[in-house]
Amino acid sequence: MINGRKILGLFILMGGALVVLFGCGGESEKSTTPASVNEAIQDGPPLGDFQDSYGQMVKRLDLSAEESASLKAAWQQHLNQMESWWAQHGKALAKYEEELKQGAKDRDLSALRRAKAKADPLSNEFRALVRAGEVGVLMSLPPKQRIAWDAEQLMMKLEELIAERIELNPEQKAVAQALAQKNAAAADPDLSVQNRLGQPFLDFERELENTVMTPEQRTIYAQLKDENKFRSLRW
Repeated sequence: MINGRKILGLFILMGGALVVLFGCGGESEKSTTPASVNEAIQDGPPLGDFQDSYGQMVKRLDLSAEESASLKAAWQQHLNQMESWWAQHGKALAKYEEELKQGAKDRDLSALRRAKAKADPLSNEFRALVRAGEVGVLMSLPPKQRIAWDAEQLMMKLEELIAERIELNPEQKAVAQALAQKNAAAADPDLSVQNRLGQPFLDFERELENTVMTPEQRTIYAQLKDENKFRSLRW
């Protein structure tokens, strides 16, 4: 699922801590993780993208009543599994996060490494669980709707990139939607493949530039690409 996405996991903690450890002294008292991570540790698993993607599926796909029910059941099943896992292991990860913060505060690389060694197995297990949930939800849809969702993800990625910088007119949007559908259909059908929409997106945007955008829009989009060099990797 998007973007790419972007599930907020505790595996980012070590990187954040190292930035604080070797950064300027004024940063050493700050949390090594975004506030949303700390809130998620207390309130439940960090499932922002997993939940948001389900909402976008319901909103953007033309689902029959049967398809909608199947999608909801799959989403709820995997959500329950993730929440159950978090109930068992979330406090342990919170503890390791505190150890990482303390190691950063003390500028103690050994402490950071020890905390990371303890956190990594759990954070990797949680990431795998989230990934399985994403695939499971997609598998609840018929093949035609899976392609439609891939196309919507390409469109959402485009909308995210061009927001407030390029405004496509209705005709351009219609052509873009058709191109998204075409390139989504060419994506690897194996839903477990990481970054499976990366190349389809690059092909999609190349066709957009060549056949849909005006010269002025292409100039702006070239700037956007330069500002977002890793856009095809963020799903």
